[in-house]
Amino acid sequence: MKNKSIVVSRSDADWIKHFKMTGDIDYVQVHRDKQQSSLVGKMENFLGAYHFIKYLISHRKMINQYQSLIVTGNNVALAALLLRKLGILKNPKVVWWGFFLHSRASINLYRTLRAFFESKHVVYILFSYFEESLYKNVFGKNTTTFILPYGIWNETISISMEEQAYYFSGGYSNRDYLPLIEAFRGTTFELVIIASKLNVELDTIEIPNNVKILKDVDKDTFHNYMDKAAGVIIPLKNDLGSSGQMVTLNAMARGKLIIINDNSIMKEYIIHNESGFVVQHIESDLIPLLKKINKNPIDKKRIQENVRQRYIDLYSKKPCIENTATILKAINKT
Repeated sequence: MKNKSIVVSRSDADWIKHFKMTGDIDYVQVHRDKQQSSLVGKMENFLGAYHFIKYLISHRKMINQYQSLIVTGNNVALAALLLRKLGILKNPKVVWWGFFLHSRASINLYRTLRAFFESKHVVYILFSYFEESLYKNVFGKNTTTFILPYGIWNETISISMEEQAYYFSGGYSNRDYLPLIEAFRGTTFELVIIASKLNVELDTIEIPNNVKILKDVDKDTFHNYMDKAAGVIIPLKNDLGSSGQMVTLNAMARGKLIIINDNSIMKEYIIHNESGFVVQHIESDLIPLLKKINKNPIDKKRIQENVRQRYIDLYSKKPCIENTATILKAINKT
């Protein structure tokens, strides 16, 4: 048996490319069949990944040669766990890389159903320390959990020299945009929100003139608005599971002033009054904070320098490589 991991995934993330190149992992990409309709896409999302299961079964002899099988994504991970439970896959470890659930309902559902999928061979990789406590009663006692702080592998991010007067907020999942809009309503501060058409709550209210809403823009447009913003605000609804990290990390890498509401995962990245600000209530607390910040540009500069350095030290490519290498070695330790 090969004392290393094989990653079977639908997408070749940067960490996969790196460790495939170094020889620490082998990698197989299972291409997604072209969807013929949105209905097919929804069925695939909810009922599982038939073609992924088919691939695992037909290539099980090759896959079973490895100490560990690493899979990403909820549907494909559940498929791999089920096949290991049934004994079709025989790897000593089956690793669900980046496990997360976005709602209390999904957490309760997995707690109920996991016995059908889970075995002592399962390893969960979580992207935040908070999730270890969040899921402590969800996973079986014989499983293994590792924490891998979520970071960015892209080293091309730079600090923009142009800063305009507006504030920026963006992203889709778990966002609480309505209190944010109400905070800006009737003020002289400007706000740009880049959301998704799935944020249907934005269609139910009157948007004030000082708030600009964009939806489903390309990545370059999203980052251009972030680059020029006076600050980045990340309002999250629920203190459950991973959400907001990618926007937060991109803002940290750009040395932006970042304001979050009281959310456990976000507070792993943003330390109040050191690398950003935490407010309890967006609607009532945000504008007084912005006024205070505008009166003290020296303190704002300090915060921006701190958040950029925190990103470099903990969440940039170098620490990402080191942390991931440590996890891979731990997974295959016999």
